Amino acid sequence: HADFAAWLEGHAYGRVLARPGLAPDRRELLAVVALAGLGQERQLASHARGAVRLGAEPAEVHEAIEAVADLLRPE
Repeated sequence: HADFAAWLEGHAYGRVLARPGLAPDRRELLAVVALAGLGQERQLASHARGAVRLGAEPAEVHEAIEAVADLLRPE
């Protein structure tokens, strides 16, 4: 829906992801870790691709997920 797309662009990308303080690739890597922890696979895949597009190495994406992997595996 056009209204939702406009809100998403203005809020999520305009206010959250574009804020100063962290490089965009680092911000995306943090999103990757959070989404992995929440089990949000579709969004995780999207942000993983975004991290790489913004300059993170693919290995960094894997390392970010591995850093929290022990928290993600059921006991």
